[in-house]
Formats: sequence, structure tokens, C-alpha cells
Amino acid sequence: MPADDASASAIDEVRRSMSRSSDTKVARTRQAIFEAVESFGEDEPVTVGEVVRRAGISRAAFYTHFAGLEELGLAIMHDMLETIAAQHHDAPLTGYAGWREASTAMLRRNVEHVVRHRGLYLSVFGMPGSSGAFEVAVVDLAGAIAAAFEQMPVLPARLDVAETSRFIAGGTLTMLMHWMRTDPGLPVDEMVTRLISFFPDVEP
Repeated sequence: MPADDASASAIDEVRRSMSRSSDTKVARTRQAIFEAVESFGEDEPVTVGEVVRRAGISRAAFYTHFAGLEELGLAIMHDMLETIAAQHHDAPLTGYAGWREASTAMLRRNVEHVVRHRGLYLSVFGMPGSSGAFEVAVVDLAGAIAAAFEQMPVLPARLDVAETSRFIAGGTLTMLMHWMRTDPGLPVDEMVTRLISFFPDVEP
């Protein structure tokens, strides 16, 4: 392995270990970064420089935790998906009248989060070469959707959960980014209504 690749791999491993660390100082720094992102308004562009200024940390500290803005955005999205999954684990999807009602409830939380962090996600997915970050986000969202499918008491026998989940995830993120760029005033309710109308009918 070339020296540069070995060095990059070692740095990536440090970042992964930091994300799992129970060390108080490490946790505080990571929390400060997340809180700094929360302080941005919907339409404020998010940059590493402004994040570290608001978090009161050095750039070196930031890059110990995240490779850049893309990785930070993906980590925040992942945390959001885990939070929503936990909420629905406590209130299982079997409590809804059907798949469409359940998916609407989960979708609303996703859309609210993305719109609230509009500046971050437009920055992340608008960066040159950001297709890799978008793909990671689609895979992460598809996993959450597949997990929700698995909670439903009955599903159509021929439903391919993995492919359907990926289709919904990719379409949802694509349309959200499109609307936030071209129609930033579009209300969350309207986004949710439009997105649900695109979803396939998977009721058994």
C-alpha cells in the first residue's frame, strides 16, 4: 500500500474510533460541532470555517472527527435516521392504519429535518464530486425505509423490500434537493404530499 494511502487509512480509522469513543472530551467536541450546525438558519450556507468558529474549536480538532463537510452532513443525517427509527420502535408501525399512513409520519420527520438543515445539505450535496456523499445518504435512508417495511405486519408477497426502499430513498432525496434549490419557499406539508403521491402502492 502506498504511503499516502496508508496514512489516509490510519486517519480514517482514528475518526471511526473517535465517533465511538466514550471519552468525555471527545464527546464534548463532537457535541459542540453538532450544536454549531444546529445554530445555522435554514438558508445560511454552512462552511467548515464557520462551524469551527461557532463550536469554539480548532480546524485540527474538527478534522480529527470529520474528513470535511460531507462527512459531517452524513453523520448528522445518520443520527436523524437513528432517532426516527427509535421513535418508531417505541411506537411501532403496526399502530398505523396502513403502510401509507406510517410512511407519511416517518417522511414528515425526514423532510422537516432536511429543510431545517437546508444550508448544510445544499452545501454538502452541491459540492464538486459530491455524488459519493449522495450515494451514501441514499443507502442510509434506504436502510431506514427497509427497516420500517419489516415492521409492517403484512407485505405484498412479490415486494422486493431492498429495491423498493432504494427507489423511494433516491427519489425522496433527489426531489428534496431539487425543491430546496428551485422553490425554497415550498411548505413542508406540500413537499410531503407530493412525495407520498410518488410512492409505489405497496399495500397488501
